[in-house]
Amino acid sequence: MPTHRCCSVLSCTLQESVTCLAGLDACPLLEDLWVAETALERISGLERCASLRRLFLYSNSIQVIEGLDTLTALEVCLCHSPV
Repeated sequence: MPTHRCCSVLSCTLQESVTCLAGLDACPLLEDLWVAETALERISGLERCASLRRLFLYSNSIQVIEGLDTLTALEVCLCHSPV
């Protein structure tokens, strides 16, 4: 079975067309994820990102966050949405 490789940092900012995260289960080496100033409404599917240490999700439209309880390496999680 091939091993999936992924960068350690992924950033998506100022992309109003982004409404969901998908495919990150193929990124077990991801350490930093920045999704800011998008239309993101739901966080899920990060359970296999075991190396994720920093998660920045500010200025989105997040209504639901799921699956962070399995991320034992997570040190920072910034989730701020404008009022």
